[in-house]
Amino acid sequence: MSYTSIPNQPIIFNSILSEPCPNCNTEYNQVLDFNDQVFFQLEAGQCGYLQFDSVISNIGCTIENSTITFPSSAGDQGVVFGYKKFINCLEFKLTITVDSGMTGVLTVGFTNGTTEQISAPGTHEIYLKATDIPSNTNNNIQDLILASTGANGFVGTVTIMDFQPYCNGALFVGLVDPVTLSVVERFDPVITTSDQYLTAAIDLKDYDLDAGCYRLAIADFCTNSCGQYYVYNPFFNDWGGCLGCPTIGWANDYGTGTDDWTVGGGTASISYTSNANSTYLESITELCEGAEYSVTIIVDSINDGTLRVVVDQIAEGTAITTAGTYTFNITPASSGKIGLYLINDIGQTADVVVSKLDIRAYKEHAVYDMYTDEIQIGDFSDDCKYFKIEGCNAENQFGLGFNGTSFLPGVRLEGRKFRAQYDVSADIFRYASGKTVTSYADVRKRWTFYFERMPEHILDFMSIIFYFDNVYINGEVYAPFDSAFPDIEYNDADNLGSITIELIKKDTLVRKAVCVAADANCLPSILDLGSEPFILAQDGDRLITEDNINLYQQ
Repeated sequence: MSYTSIPNQPIIFNSILSEPCPNCNTEYNQVLDFNDQVFFQLEAGQCGYLQFDSVISNIGCTIENSTITFPSSAGDQGVVFGYKKFINCLEFKLTITVDSGMTGVLTVGFTNGTTEQISAPGTHEIYLKATDIPSNTNNNIQDLILASTGANGFVGTVTIMDFQPYCNGALFVGLVDPVTLSVVERFDPVITTSDQYLTAAIDLKDYDLDAGCYRLAIADFCTNSCGQYYVYNPFFNDWGGCLGCPTIGWANDYGTGTDDWTVGGGTASISYTSNANSTYLESITELCEGAEYSVTIIVDSINDGTLRVVVDQIAEGTAITTAGTYTFNITPASSGKIGLYLINDIGQTADVVVSKLDIRAYKEHAVYDMYTDEIQIGDFSDDCKYFKIEGCNAENQFGLGFNGTSFLPGVRLEGRKFRAQYDVSADIFRYASGKTVTSYADVRKRWTFYFERMPEHILDFMSIIFYFDNVYINGEVYAPFDSAFPDIEYNDADNLGSITIELIKKDTLVRKAVCVAADANCLPSILDLGSEPFILAQDGDRLITEDNINLYQQ
């Protein structure tokens, strides 16, 4: 799988549907309002073949397995690793440790892409982006470099702990029947990617949905059911170019004669030596009957022949007789592997060179393979009964990605807001005369929120949401009154829990602070002195007693 759900969020996808638990009291459906914005976040992981093929160059370093030692004299030195990209991934994660005795600056990055600099010991997680070169004619376009340069060059030992691509961006999302899993609606989510995080946002009001129970579903492109995302190894790379290394994703099959397709170095090619020869080049990628695909093929050269894209040996789409880039739609009449077939038109020298063959199924034909638990969509807009709890952070927190993702996870729960209480901290002084003066008072108003029974994965989310930088409840920003999270309330032998928590408005300040002792002599109404004839005055000033009490006209 290339995508996995990150824990502690309310939308979780699984490849295996949860089984009902008799007598467990686990009846719960997460509710979504017709107008809700639904957010979920996935972590992109490794998909496909990945390996360091070879050391492309090494200047002055010692390499032992994944450990590279830079000698004790700073200067221009370093190592370049080469590996092939077999799928169209452009973002990568490198985990590298640097020994405690290091000095100088180590540069890490791609020969064609971004670089980062390390100037401190420890374990570093670095995210790199490679430059997309569609033709992919350079076998090592994503060579990884570790370099030391100049007088402040790096000295020390590093170990590459992990290096893998994050193929973010390819995601189909839909709504399916909770039992039959038949497709009800295809969504077109807004996708943002940052480092290993893929964030999807769906605005439900953009869709005409009936009230009822459903599941959210996603199609994982690594699973590649019905080839909905790509042909495996679309650029015809070999595995390292070494003697005896296997070709990835393509094989000669069927046909007659001795002429075979040659795959590797960024092309697939064949030249017929006899008019009787014929050979199909087949991908390991299978397409599905009745699904509609967009095909892109780049033909570098073709002579004396006609090239056809085939599925299960049946010709599909455009017949190609000249070089160029072609994009066309196909709908296979039967399921089978996609491939290429060159037909001799004249003579015995028909040949072709192809540098790309890729496909993508239209979202209407996506085959979903990961699902949420049941959700209920309807009108849940009653703010007195249902509470939408959402939160965000300025930086990545709790294992979730917020920086640059616009991620706003949330859940709508049935509950109640009640029992307003007022916590007052005050400084009160009483004079010998009996007068009392409050020089300072700070008032915090808190409410009790009760949220109805929910399953464990929702409780996981609730246990962190109140400690986000901002937590919104029906659009208003709250904060916990107490730092401790409340105990979960369960019924006997129950798997659903409810919580009661006290919250305060995050930015409300009700405070009195008197810096200079004085008696304000306030009246029920604040009026100009001239409009209050009941106060005794002389020369425009109020007449008061020695204790600063106003004298009134009787």
